[in-house]
Amino acid sequence: MANYIKLHIESLKIKAVIGILPSERKRKQYLLVDAILSYEYRGEFLDYLIIRDSLKDIVCRGKYGLLEVATYDVAFRLFALYPLIQKIKIKFTKPNVSKNCRIRVSKTFKRSTFDVELARIHK
Repeated sequence: MANYIKLHIESLKIKAVIGILPSERKRKQYLLVDAILSYEYRGEFLDYLIIRDSLKDIVCRGKYGLLEVATYDVAFRLFALYPLIQKIKIKFTKPNVSKNCRIRVSKTFKRSTFDVELARIHK
């Protein structure tokens, strides 16, 4: 049986351009990013501070219109950067969009089916 480990990164606060409204394209806003990265531990490990920095860098450079697109892009890039990762659950929260709630998008990706899923959404 595989020895899978889950690395949790929770409530990573990032200021980035994200959104489709003209005001969102001009001004950075806060996002909270949560990620759960599953990998098989065989003596090699994922450095959580490097992963945190990668997440921050990917999101800040992305300037995404939609949170949904950000989830796919972040997963794609993390899979490419870190071959140990077999599964990613990514969650983006926009804490300041509404006064009475938080807006959140999340998705779980498996390395084994990721290419098929990408091909399906790009038809």
